[in-house]
Amino acid sequence: MSLFLIRHGQSAANRATHADERNLVDTGDDSHLTRLGELQSKRVGQTLARLTKNNPDVPTIHCSPLVRAEQTAHVIHQYLPHARVETHTALREIEVRDGDVSAAVKSARADLNGIVSHIKQNFQEPLVCIAHEWVMQVLMQSLLGCPKCDIWFRFANCSLTEFEVDRCIRSDGRFHDGLSLASLNDVTHLDNDQITF
Repeated sequence: MSLFLIRHGQSAANRATHADERNLVDTGDDSHLTRLGELQSKRVGQTLARLTKNNPDVPTIHCSPLVRAEQTAHVIHQYLPHARVETHTALREIEVRDGDVSAAVKSARADLNGIVSHIKQNFQEPLVCIAHEWVMQVLMQSLLGCPKCDIWFRFANCSLTEFEVDRCIRSDGRFHDGLSLASLNDVTHLDNDQITF
């Protein structure tokens, strides 16, 4: 089984500004994909179709309810037509109030517990999750088992991060299923001039 984390395609807001804090603060902006964002979504959709060829029945594409994530999901759905698209408010961009980043991340982590539990319970089927950069940060930390670590990643628009389920040996010598990171922020499906943040 694979879990594919994808940041939404380039939005009008992404194109308008490159301020480092832009994706952290929920300004109420629910901007649409740009033409480039639509192209990025097509390219990642084609890649997902190729990667899941041995198991074409991706049951669900989970996405944020914000327009840019839903638009990305619907473009990808064209390449995974048997999947259903489900929106989850927990995947919505993290909202920072009064500049308190740690409180915002803690709140997001609590909101995402249900999604993480669902992912861990459904190891037998491939899953696709489309979200926002800071939500993906928190998901990565939770899935890697380091929810309080200070490791942060920068995700390109429509980058592909893949987790695989591996058979692992525990310290007591018994086997169990565990996650391994197969790819991080993969943009090889995009041309150089199509890579945006």
